[in-house]
Amino acid sequence: MLATTVTHEDLRAAIPALDGTIQLAGLDGPVDVVRDNLGIPHVKASTVHDAFFAQGFVQAQDRLWHMEYDRRRAMGRWGVRRAEWCRSGSADAEDGPGNQRPR
Repeated sequence: MLATTVTHEDLRAAIPALDGTIQLAGLDGPVDVVRDNLGIPHVKASTVHDAFFAQGFVQAQDRLWHMEYDRRRAMGRWGVRRAEWCRSGSADAEDGPGNQRPR
């Protein structure tokens, strides 16, 4: 079993920017994204295209950490990131079997 320690800084870095204005190419008009008290995004757009575009952007913003994890695991590189955490003191130094793969 893989055991890691996640620091407060790791958690803060994973939080997307939830306020402000972002200019994105590819939208037909203005889009409003409002999050309720549970953090669930509600998208208001003038076209279906803009609504789906914004939904995809918000989902990617919320799940970026998971996409990065999947990308590194698929490449066999998750152990490298874990080793970086171990060197920085952010994770347990013990590696489980199969965490490092030869290149």
